[in-house]
Amino acid sequence: MFNHEYRRLSHVERWDTFPRIKRQSVAEHSFYVALYVSQICDLLGVKETQKLRAIDYALRHDASEAVTGDILGPIKKCIVNQGRLEEIESIFADQVHDYSMYRKAGDDHGTYWTRDLIKVADKIDELFYTAEEQALGNRQVHRAYGHIMVGLRKALDFLPDADARKIWGAVMYQLREVLNAGGPLPPDYIPGDENGQ
Repeated sequence: MFNHEYRRLSHVERWDTFPRIKRQSVAEHSFYVALYVSQICDLLGVKETQKLRAIDYALRHDASEAVTGDILGPIKKCIVNQGRLEEIESIFADQVHDYSMYRKAGDDHGTYWTRDLIKVADKIDELFYTAEEQALGNRQVHRAYGHIMVGLRKALDFLPDADARKIWGAVMYQLREVLNAGGPLPPDYIPGDENGQ
């Protein structure tokens, strides 16, 4: 029940593939993913009990990284023995339950899977982190930022266009605030606009 392994997540650093100004732990990332998935659920009108399940999933979605560290998924599959990876993930057996989620009564639009909402929230946190790094003067993350932007667009594909545009617009507005940081905003920092065009 009280798995002490989770506490390691505050010591596992993310973003080892490029120089960073501000460090981010897996625990910090998981907190933000949970926060953003909560906001996405509110925007989509997801039922409260299902929203709580999504928050729980978000808090533990990277729990196995307490043991493996933060390794990119495709690389992890190549270098970590699959039997060992399954064993590690079984330590966190209660970590992820992919529930289907429905909107509140009276709204018949859409059924969602928790993992799809988590992917969106995950990309949003990655986007904000790399934007903050750029605002602090780290130009090494610009390329990763562009790839994450494309990843967010793809992650939003499962949603109806109107909902995807709402999320995209809210994220773009906040990114402009982060990247502007009191000065003029270079136009090439954010591909697309608030409408997702």
